[in-house]
Amino acid sequence: MKNVGARLAAMFKWCLPFVVLATLMTAMVYGAVQQSYRLSANDDLVEVSRGLADALANGRPLSSLAPQSTVDIAHSLSIYAIVYDETGTLVVSSATLDGTQPTVPAGVLDYTRTHGEDRVTWEPKKGVRQAIVAVHYVAAADSTSGFVVVGKSLSEIEAHESLLLLQIAAGWLFTVLLLFILASFYTREAKGEVIVIKESVSAEPTVMVEAPVEAVITEEVPGTTSVT
Repeated sequence: MKNVGARLAAMFKWCLPFVVLATLMTAMVYGAVQQSYRLSANDDLVEVSRGLADALANGRPLSSLAPQSTVDIAHSLSIYAIVYDETGTLVVSSATLDGTQPTVPAGVLDYTRTHGEDRVTWEPKKGVRQAIVAVHYVAAADSTSGFVVVGKSLSEIEAHESLLLLQIAAGWLFTVLLLFILASFYTREAKGEVIVIKESVSAEPTVMVEAPVEAVITEEVPGTTSVT
């Protein structure tokens, strides 16, 4: 058990920097793609709102631009338009919510009055999230001014975002599992190398080399006595 715990600790230590890096990269990818999804919802709204504002600024009567049907913003994916006068009083609207005409926050109109345009996410009711673009206009003929607000539901965009989150999470989990598998092989290989080194050291035979003993050879000559 002690060896297993030590090995798991070594694997975790090896994996940690790569897991942190993978997590940061995953978060960056999700954030970038999610923002791309959200900003793409404004593309049609910018075109329609600026077109309506330009028409009103050039003297087109509002009656000719007013929508002929209403849009239930809690369920429909259609684009709707709302027109306010300079004081923020509702003039005409094709948006409905629970049988009434929802009102855009005054802060959106105040910002648009100063900056000319605003793009925000509006939630008039919990769970009813809308992408809206507000444009300020001034009529060239009589200098009357007001606001055009165009919006649509974000439900489809948020469905894409949920799917994206699931895919990103699955990719992150697969990456982490792959890192732990690699760490398992890496730590096992490293451990095996240590064992081989120890065995090679311990198994090395010790050779005892004895110094040669010099032999003394005496030759006996007949008739003589040899004393050693």
